[in-house]
Amino acid sequence: MPFLVVIFVVIMVLILWKSGIPQAVIMLIIPLMFSTLGGMAAAAGVSAFATPFVGVPVGIVVFFLLLGKFLSRR
Repeated sequence: MPFLVVIFVVIMVLILWKSGIPQAVIMLIIPLMFSTLGGMAAAAGVSAFATPFVGVPVGIVVFFLLLGKFLSRR
């Protein structure tokens, strides 16, 4: 995953450089791009690893609780 972030930032820097934006502005934008993309990558990784162990059992419990409430009203 970090390799994809680095590749994306390099592509973005090349696009900015070819479009004529000054190097000083590009150097100010690079840390912002890395921090934003790194945060999104970390959130996606945590979500992917936590969902099978946390999300599925919680979903099953909520399903049975709602099913019990629905059946008790009849």
